[in-house]
Amino acid sequence: MDVTSKSTWTSVASLLDVRVAHTIAALLEAEAIAAQVIPSSKLIGEALLWEVRVSPDRLEAACCLLAQSQLTESELSYLAIGVLNSTADSK
Repeated sequence: MDVTSKSTWTSVASLLDVRVAHTIAALLEAEAIAAQVIPSSKLIGEALLWEVRVSPDRLEAACCLLAQSQLTESELSYLAIGVLNSTADSK
C-alpha cells in the first residue's frame, strides 16, 4: 500500500452503502490499484457517504476500470453481501 497521505488521494466513487464501497475498493485492488474507503463527513446527523479513493497517479487507471466494469447496483450488492435484492434478478 502506498504511504501517501489519505488527504492527497482522489475520490473515484461516493456511495451510501459502505459494503458496496468496500466491494469497489476490492475490485480496484484486484487490479493492483490501491484503494481506501473513508467516510466523506464526520458530522453527526449528516447523510454519510463513503468515498473510494485512489492515489492521483492511479486515478486514470481506476476510472477506466470502473467505466469498463459497469456493474449494476444489484450486482455490487450481491458481491458485497451475497444476496440478490431485485425480484428481476431472481427470475
